[in-house]
Amino acid sequence: MARKTPYEKLQTRINGILNNNPELNRNGNRIYYQGQLLISFNENSITYSRRRYYPRSEDRIGEADFSARIILSHETIPLISSSSAKPKNLFQKIFTLVGSQHNQGLNRIIIGATESRIDGNNLELTYGLYDTLRIINTEERRDENIRFRTRVQPLIAQNFGYELAIPENQIDWGVRLQEVIASGEVSQADIQEIANQLNPGENIQIVLEKQVNKQVSWLLNTIEIIIDEGNLTVPRSKELGAEQIEQYTQASIKGPEHLMEKILTDFGQHALFGVPALINTGKYVMNDRFPRAQFDLLLITSLGDIEVVELKRTDTIVLDFDDRRNKFYASSELSKAIAQTERYITSVTNDNDREYLINNQTVREYLNDELGELINVDTVRPTGLIIIGSTRTWAKDYDDLEDGVRGRITRDAYNTNCERAYRELKDSHKNIKIITYSDLVQSARMRLELSEEEADEND
Repeated sequence: MARKTPYEKLQTRINGILNNNPELNRNGNRIYYQGQLLISFNENSITYSRRRYYPRSEDRIGEADFSARIILSHETIPLISSSSAKPKNLFQKIFTLVGSQHNQGLNRIIIGATESRIDGNNLELTYGLYDTLRIINTEERRDENIRFRTRVQPLIAQNFGYELAIPENQIDWGVRLQEVIASGEVSQADIQEIANQLNPGENIQIVLEKQVNKQVSWLLNTIEIIIDEGNLTVPRSKELGAEQIEQYTQASIKGPEHLMEKILTDFGQHALFGVPALINTGKYVMNDRFPRAQFDLLLITSLGDIEVVELKRTDTIVLDFDDRRNKFYASSELSKAIAQTERYITSVTNDNDREYLINNQTVREYLNDELGELINVDTVRPTGLIIIGSTRTWAKDYDDLEDGVRGRITRDAYNTNCERAYRELKDSHKNIKIITYSDLVQSARMRLELSEEEADEND
């Protein structure tokens, strides 16, 4: 299955904008608020008009002094919010910064251009330049916070008796090197000094925790690339993992499911699941009555509850279609995953049942040993989470159905019934939630965008 095009990814974001802003309506390739054009788009770009929509404001519409256009590419798609109908606040900052020095009446900013320049009334930036400015902006906001906390710390300590934690200032040395070279005012020795710090020995996971937004975006893009790959073979999953993640080797990846297990284990705790603890046991839960069944991941919530995660392939079909009854039902792979997860939940619930052991310990004993005294693990409300397939594999593609089946149901009816069946299935089990990798990415993307927008608003 071919990788999604930027335009296909844009459609997902357009749907998100409309779902999150019910006051807006779409007419063809345009989005309006009460007849006022906000967004227009095509296969090449998306354009935000000068009108800005503020859903929390009493006056919903404001007028900006520029329009914004984003040239579509896999790099620029993350710049398009799926929750907001206006461009990033950094667009305004860049436009104001350059426009205040330019006397020719700029009225539009273009991101993703082939070169950075001023062309007539257009301020054009390559994606590379925009991303560099974004990183600098993020660093400056962090520096400002550090300076403030450093100055007020003595007063807080004197008056309230405790010291503020001062976050470490993290510098993107790659960007700093670009600044030095661009200035043209330093020696080769100065450049070399910075270049020596480009790879300070931190692994990707540490960088992820220190530069959350940048690395979350990278993580989500990586998972989307894997989803878009379609039918993943073992050799291709090894190649893809090594291509996308610097610290992975082909030899370290056993296959498609193992690749996702590694990615979610190494990078998913905060970015995707938002939990204080995530454990990949690497052990087996033993029960004489059942074949060996492995816990893929165990999540511990802030309340101490346990969520057992069962991972399937990104290209697994979620629903099968019964053409005689004209209904969708859980695929054989999903049915097996549900049965496995139910057994997992039983093993966690029956904590004193010595038939269920991890490394010769009950689940709770094992987790409390692993987590030390950081979290008191409770087993009163264990739940399960199955992550399987993607929105592209809800069911077999309509074009792949037999001719006789297609003759009995239209494409629109097939796709509509499939989506409805999936929505109903997701929460149909009392203690088990079923989601796709697309759902996981979309939810994390939404949190990331809201976080960035809040940071921009507080800038």
